[in-house]
Amino acid sequence: EIASCLVGSEMCIRDRGKIASTRKRPSGIRHRTMLRIYGMLDSGNCYKPRLLMALTGRPFAHVEVSTRDGSTRTETFLGRNPIGQCPLLELEDGRFLGESGAILNYLGEGTDYVPQDPFDRARMLQWMFFEQNQHEPAMPYGVP
Repeated sequence: EIASCLVGSEMCIRDRGKIASTRKRPSGIRHRTMLRIYGMLDSGNCYKPRLLMALTGRPFAHVEVSTRDGSTRTETFLGRNPIGQCPLLELEDGRFLGESGAILNYLGEGTDYVPQDPFDRARMLQWMFFEQNQHEPAMPYGVP
């Protein structure tokens, strides 16, 4: 995985979760001017929006939260996403969007990743629904 993100005061490129290169964030840019993705680095559903951001070249801030350590069950996080799941996208204007498929559709709007033709877009969604409802539940998580 290679993705651009924001860590502290530096722009960075992450490669498989490790910071590969950094540069100082331009002055005047604040966190709120950049999309934030709350998620787990080792989650497939959280990986999908980070991958799309990298493919489209959009910078974002990754905020590590986990369904395993209780950080998605805090009052603050539940105020952002009442179901307490990640990934969660925070827009520049402070609104929040959950569910990886909805996030992908939002982030892909206006790119080649979301077709303009209604039938082609429906076929894209058909694949996304299949992946989430048929493929994802069949994955042997936790099995060596």
